Amino acid sequence: MGSASISVGIFLNYYVVSLNFSFYHVKKIITILAGILIFAASHAQPGPVIIPQYVKQPADSVQTKKLISSLNGFLQQSINPTNGNTFALKDYLPETAALVAEIRGMENAKNPDRKVFYKCYLTNIMPLDSTSYIIQLAFMAVDGAIPITRISFKLLARRTADRYLFSIRP
Repeated sequence: MGSASISVGIFLNYYVVSLNFSFYHVKKIITILAGILIFAASHAQPGPVIIPQYVKQPADSVQTKKLISSLNGFLQQSINPTNGNTFALKDYLPETAALVAEIRGMENAKNPDRKVFYKCYLTNIMPLDSTSYIIQLAFMAVDGAIPITRISFKLLARRTADRYLFSIRP
């Protein structure tokens, strides 16, 4: 059981025992929890990368899962400064930081009413050797019947012991 659920359980137990528990209190708790959920949803990070069926993935399914998981981690951490991104290859950090600054917020349309309009698609995986890949990503959307590509770029993915690290290929 996580510490957050224990804290909520203790809070609710205290609330139930110390106060005259009534329907009013239940409504109040539900309203507070709903507010927390709405706040969390409105400040959501970019979603996971979408992999179309036509993309040929590495034959090793364990390495494919590590690659996709690491890529999602890299993209989710891209909302923060790159030097704190645990999925960024440190050898080429200045170059990678420039790209990350460029793609930060790419999922949002220019219209503020359209949050998370563009989705990140993995469009190609090309093996370089047994530990490295060039991957191509694109932020794309469909507006009515018109497909729109906002940006397309390539990253180097280099395997380490437990994950992949990403950078701009020099």
